[in-house]
Amino acid sequence: LSALSRDTSASPELRGYAVLGAALTGSVDAAGPVRAALSAESPPDLRRGAALAAGVRPFPGSPGLLLRVLLEERNPTVRGAALLGLGLAPDRGAIPLLADIAGGDSGAGSVERTEAVAALGQLSLRGTLAPAARLAAGVNYRDLSAALDMATRVF
Repeated sequence: LSALSRDTSASPELRGYAVLGAALTGSVDAAGPVRAALSAESPPDLRRGAALAAGVRPFPGSPGLLLRVLLEERNPTVRGAALLGLGLAPDRGAIPLLADIAGGDSGAGSVERTEAVAALGQLSLRGTLAPAARLAAGVNYRDLSAALDMATRVF
């Protein structure tokens, strides 16, 4: 899977799924392709898969990479994947950021807000966050349902 993620003749979407698959299977060499795929020059479909992979199988520096994606990325789908990646990673340092983005007055789009709520939910499921519902007050449940449906189809 790691080799497929680097194959530039494959579609960016397929390469993104390959990066994610390599991380999910615990491939030892997944960190390198994830770092490379998170570069700004990579297509959005590849960056989306890499952002999820960085959360599923964190490596030294992956939370910082995901935060950089949030700061630099303009594609809401890639930003949403980075937010969910932060929730999938065991690092609790992103909780204040996720709570701010999930809030009704954050100015974030619905994709980013719902992924931030999903990330808080992931942290809550692992017992690292008390009442996530309180932090997500004002989030449209229909948007949240669609985001959670998309996230569960990926996994």
